[in-house]
Amino acid sequence: MYLCAIKVEHFKKVLGWSIADHMRTELVVNALDMAVAERGIDVEGVILHSD
Repeated sequence: MYLCAIKVEHFKKVLGWSIADHMRTELVVNALDMAVAERGIDVEGVILHSD
């Protein structure tokens, strides 16, 4: 199982997450979609950093 979590580092809050048995693009896209819906604001200009 793979977990992708989108976290706001400043607030230490997880906004979106996704779990799957693969590490394909839709794992990250699903987590991002959840994070954007959770924020409920315009995300234009936001930068996503991943490690």
